[in-house]
Amino acid sequence: MQAGESKHYLIPAPIRRGYEFFPGWGIPEVVVTLAGLLAGVLLFLMVWLIGWPFPVRLMAFLLGSGIGAGLAMPPPHGDPLYRRIVASWRYRRQPRRYPYDWRRPDWNED
Repeated sequence: MQAGESKHYLIPAPIRRGYEFFPGWGIPEVVVTLAGLLAGVLLFLMVWLIGWPFPVRLMAFLLGSGIGAGLAMPPPHGDPLYRRIVASWRYRRQPRRYPYDWRRPDWNED
């Protein structure tokens, strides 16, 4: 290495398989957002059937749509919230084994 040279390594970014409309925003995120939009429309219609005023109906629509968009919105350096929830759910469903050697004493007395 020559004097004045620095050691900088290029670390590649993870590559996602699948089509992306924007960086980090692909087809699964669009589906989650559309599901939130549908939930907002259903909340709007339910509140409309109850007969509540329009501002309350609008808030119900925005709440459902906002939840869908919030779940799908990717943070700058990470996975969207819905992927973290799915990964947590899958992790909790896995059986866990904690190997333990019954022949080994718990305390090593030296």
